Amino acid sequence: MAHHMTGTFGAVGRFFNDIGRARNMALTYERLARLSDNELGRRGLKRTELAQEAARRCGF
Repeated sequence: MAHHMTGTFGAVGRFFNDIGRARNMALTYERLARLSDNELGRRGLKRTELAQEAARRCGF
């Protein structure tokens, strides 16, 4: 029974951790999307790469 509880709580913990990471990724994307094309270019980014860059910055 204890193993089942640990597994369940571990899964719930991972679930909420993943939600937090996804939220951080969304916020990062939004922050990048507000930049102008020139500002993105100075950072070596293109608008079409924002989703991938947000994911990379958040460890996905």
